Amino acid sequence: MTSFFRPSFVTAAESRRERIVFTGIAIVVAVAMFLAASGSGSGDPVGEQPPVVVDVGGNVLSVVIGLLVLMPRTRAIGSILAIGNMFVSMYLNYTVDGVDYFVDLIPYNTVTIMLASVLLGHHAADLAHLRGGPGAPRDPGPMSAPG
Repeated sequence: MTSFFRPSFVTAAESRRERIVFTGIAIVVAVAMFLAASGSGSGDPVGEQPPVVVDVGGNVLSVVIGLLVLMPRTRAIGSILAIGNMFVSMYLNYTVDGVDYFVDLIPYNTVTIMLASVLLGHHAADLAHLRGGPGAPRDPGPMSAPG
């Protein structure tokens, strides 16, 4: 478990200032996910409500996403899931809870999506590093002796 808290490919190359800024953004996104998990729905549904299992499962998923965003090695994956979670949340807010509730939460959802997108953009090289794609460090191969 402690290996998740070791620096990732991107965080190992960050300056102190970058580390402070992007850790701060990660904390804000994680808090947003925890807030999303703490309560959902306006209490006055206008559409058909999803089953309780779906609601509880979504709240548990929000907590897991918040934890993933806090750990440097899983921050990119957590950011992707946070963006998706917020879009699903927006859809459910509109269809189940009504337009008024949807409009009330637009700033919260939009800011969370934007911050998670910034984290994803910054940590995209971590994803490339995992799969060995473009942007991943190259193996220099066997080194020949000088001479």
